Amino acid sequence: MAGIPDAFLPAIEFGPVLLAGLLFGLVGGLIPGISGRIGLLIALPVALWFEPASAAVFLIAMHAVVHTTGSVPAVLMGLPTSSSEAATVIDGWPMMQKGRGGEAVGAILAASLAGGVLGAIALLALAPLGGLIARQFTSAEVAALSASGLVAIAALSGRSFALGLVVAALGLLAATVGVDDHTAARRFTLGSLELWDGLNIAAVVAGLFVVPEMLRGDGSDIATRSGGTPRAERPRVRMADVLAGCRETVRNGWLTLRSAVLGIVVGFVPGLGASVAVWLAYGHASASTRSRIPFGEGAVEGVIAPEAANNSKEGGAMLPTLLFAVPGTTSMAILLGAFALIGIEVGPGMAARDPWIIETAGWVILIANLLAFPLCLLIAPFVTHLATLHRALVIPFALMAATVAALALSGSAETLVQIVVFGLLGTALARLNWPRAPFVLGFVIGPILEGALSRTMLTVGVEALWRPMVLVILGLTVAAAVLPHLRPGRRGARRGESRAAAGPEGADPSANRAFFVFLIALFLAALAMGSRFPGQAATMPLLAAAVGLVATLAAMATVRRQRRLTGSGLPHRALVYGAYLAAIWLVGPPLASAAYAIAAYSLFTPLRRRWLLPAGLGFAAFAGFLAGEAPGLWRPLTLLSDLYFLWLS
Repeated sequence: MAGIPDAFLPAIEFGPVLLAGLLFGLVGGLIPGISGRIGLLIALPVALWFEPASAAVFLIAMHAVVHTTGSVPAVLMGLPTSSSEAATVIDGWPMMQKGRGGEAVGAILAASLAGGVLGAIALLALAPLGGLIARQFTSAEVAALSASGLVAIAALSGRSFALGLVVAALGLLAATVGVDDHTAARRFTLGSLELWDGLNIAAVVAGLFVVPEMLRGDGSDIATRSGGTPRAERPRVRMADVLAGCRETVRNGWLTLRSAVLGIVVGFVPGLGASVAVWLAYGHASASTRSRIPFGEGAVEGVIAPEAANNSKEGGAMLPTLLFAVPGTTSMAILLGAFALIGIEVGPGMAARDPWIIETAGWVILIANLLAFPLCLLIAPFVTHLATLHRALVIPFALMAATVAALALSGSAETLVQIVVFGLLGTALARLNWPRAPFVLGFVIGPILEGALSRTMLTVGVEALWRPMVLVILGLTVAAAVLPHLRPGRRGARRGESRAAAGPEGADPSANRAFFVFLIALFLAALAMGSRFPGQAATMPLLAAAVGLVATLAAMATVRRQRRLTGSGLPHRALVYGAYLAAIWLVGPPLASAAYAIAAYSLFTPLRRRWLLPAGLGFAAFAGFLAGEAPGLWRPLTLLSDLYFLWLS
């Protein structure tokens, strides 16, 4: 083994775990609606079965390749499930309609390979320099960098900086729930023992992202339509066409390289993320590349550029996540929370304490992408049978998997209450067209910011503001907040992103006003409760509530009248999902999941009756698999238990 880098050895040692994460990510990407966020959420209970190092390899490998196959169903169906996939669909779907679907799939796979490899190389090359910088960081720089990440995310998260800041403040406030580490004061626990350890990040993510996305009204009348692509119309992907797409990526090597570098740079900046990376890459390609076919009508260059950027940005985003504990994307924020759950501490101290983790992450991303490419080539001709599933057939499974995963991580059915609360919040934010990513990033960064701020005030005080690196970070923060609003026009990529993300939906002005009133009351209540916390325990709740209150008042003046929200199907899906949550409380995940599968597929999809029982059994088996480490979820709870003991007495 001489001559092999030390950080490469764990990647070899954990080969089976790496392969498991690789397969998990590839399959998850092929299922419409299972994005990187939902895939990470479902993977968390599985990762907890491993020891910390193996769990980290599993999660990194999974996340490294989920985007490789994620755009395949979007292109084959013409149905993007995220704003980043929408950029690829602009030219990928016309290629599909013209019989060039195989070429589009090949271009996706080859460009994703190039982007992933270049992103991993960038991570490995920049890790030593990043480590040197991180060693110079004190708690003051960590606090400034954490705050700058939140401000940058708020500034770049949508049409209003104030709205992004309001949502980030909500995330910071949610992060303070639980027993304070310094004073042992109970903050916002509301008498619940479960909240002593804080909120469950899986419940937060499931509520904010999975529930609103899966309960959206599009496709709600699916029972009156075809449940998938008819057999005669299913796209056929031939290996020769796939290889032709790979050759097109090689022929456009210079464009692939430029797009990958753009993705790396964007990934390194907190708050920009996948959507901005792919739309900037698409805009760059359309402005700088001469294509035989016009962009928007099936230009293969319009597929190559966003896919290269989408995969390369993971390498760029991994560096600030691991070295500075400042996630560059929402998925990285979830990954950061996952590392905390499995016992891996990230941040500036990692460079000195566990430098191998950063380099191992680079090698894992590199190996996973190199292995994913030939595997995807082998299955490309057969992948359409999975990729052409209608989104309506995936919705019940995604909801069930995310819900049971959140429950399995906590081992307590009381987590259902958190899923309901954050599901309502996420649905409200989605229907009002407010950004949701700042909440998760604020929730994850909150403990880091609070700890660093507390140590800084105890050791240095306000003089920390005059440290050179703190001044540089704060200056960049101000620039990130101000510059996007000084330009008279937005970049086309941002405009395209907004259209893809928001679609035709707007918000009822009266609903906006009602939500503002709710937020003002919430922040005022937090200020009143926080003022009674002792010493340091009060600092972060008061700061988050004050920032949130001021930002809410500012946002009220910036939000203009919008179109009324039009959507269908949400109440019916929500009622069935609510009944599912109640059933989990009563009879446990396996039985409840079986009943939910039968109800959801019979009501909202044209699935034939003979498949309902197998679907129910499959849901029960998968729910039992995820909940296997939480035996308390298997038995009837609360009401049924009380009735049982009452009958015995």
